[in-house]
Amino acid sequence: MSVLAFAGRNLKEIARDPSALLILMALPVGLLLMLGTIGRNTGLSDFEIEALAPGLAVFSLAFVALFGGTLLAGDRASSFLSRVLAAPLSATGLLVAYALPLVALGLAQGVVCFVAAMFMGLELTANLLLALVVLAPSAVMFVGIGLLLGSALSSSQVGAAASGLITFATFVGGYWMDLAVLGDGFAAVARMLPFVHAADAARAAVTGDFGSIGGSLLWCAGYAIAVFALAVVAFRRRSRAG
Repeated sequence: MSVLAFAGRNLKEIARDPSALLILMALPVGLLLMLGTIGRNTGLSDFEIEALAPGLAVFSLAFVALFGGTLLAGDRASSFLSRVLAAPLSATGLLVAYALPLVALGLAQGVVCFVAAMFMGLELTANLLLALVVLAPSAVMFVGIGLLLGSALSSSQVGAAASGLITFATFVGGYWMDLAVLGDGFAAVARMLPFVHAADAARAAVTGDFGSIGGSLLWCAGYAIAVFALAVVAFRRRSRAG
């Protein structure tokens, strides 16, 4: 079985639950409408659509991590993955096959979020296409986290761990608030993590601040590589043990 063939199977598995996909797509739009309304009524700069839309596009990727972790953990718990492991496909190849449709799903979320934002005043420019490109390393990073959880934890544990990730990323990502309001120390710690850099890169792309994109993307790319490598190691160990 090739990587692309297995990726196609995973895509079909994802598509089998249209209600979950609908929720996945609708959640960032709902948050965008709610927070955007707050921004219009209060005049807070953090809730301006140019800052809010890219932040929520990044935030929505955390739910893709939950989706991916649950899919992988469920396959590990079944006999299906045991049969796949007998095929001439490495652990890295298997995880890449899981990652491909999930990254595509994350980028589709970004498209939905930006389209919804245009109805709220976000200007349609070529910068939005750049923002989608900039979202790709962040999508790989979040998917890698999901695959790490799915490789290391059972299917019953992944949901709780991913929910913790979503909550944690909400506080340290600065998706709809300035981290400075939580204190300089907290902001300094948050900037050692990739989540706020992912939001910064997306916002810089949307606003055309091209000089600020590169540094933030390096943080995301570095974490993406590290997390994916850890997922491969965890997957190999659990496969040998199980």
